[in-house]
Amino acid sequence: MTQEKTKQVLLSGAGIAGLTAAYWLVRQGWKVVVLEKADALRKGEFVIDFAGTGWDVAVKMGLGRALKERQTLIRNLCFQDGHGVTKAKVKMQDFVETMGVDGKHSSLNRRDLQELLYELVQGEVEVRYSTSIQSLSETGTGVEVVLEGGLKEHYDLVVGADGLHSNVRGLVFGEESQFAKYLGYHVSAFRVSGVANNTPGAM
Repeated sequence: MTQEKTKQVLLSGAGIAGLTAAYWLVRQGWKVVVLEKADALRKGEFVIDFAGTGWDVAVKMGLGRALKERQTLIRNLCFQDGHGVTKAKVKMQDFVETMGVDGKHSSLNRRDLQELLYELVQGEVEVRYSTSIQSLSETGTGVEVVLEGGLKEHYDLVVGADGLHSNVRGLVFGEESQFAKYLGYHVSAFRVSGVANNTPGAM
């Protein structure tokens, strides 16, 4: 009786999506390799609201308590003008209840979520930093991958989990300008100090 060959998957991106996919694929019996073009896990210093379906998945991964322990306490969302005058304020609890995620929500640093996911897969997957995919080509048995530097490898599956401007998506489908549609919005996240509203728990 021949032993079935372990399937191998290449995940591009060691962010939240990539590490989550790695966790579940390992539990389905896959050998997982994760590529990250940065030289270490990214250190994003901005707070995200983690809730809903993502929360349910995290609980199944045993992260419910850890997410609560690492949460950033936000009591109010404040909107101020250029002079620091509050024009509107929303209680975070009211916002959470309106969104229907009461009890399934945590505001936390994106970095903390990524680190929690990495701790779950550490030792179970191979993570390679400072590299990315140069080219992809389907074969009759999977995908041939050429990495930066020219190294060729073969995988049964390649998953692009490399963000908004996905390298994998570009290699497979072409230049993203063919598909992107600007909706008229910009978003930025940054740390500030000395703001007029210094009430604890206000954001």
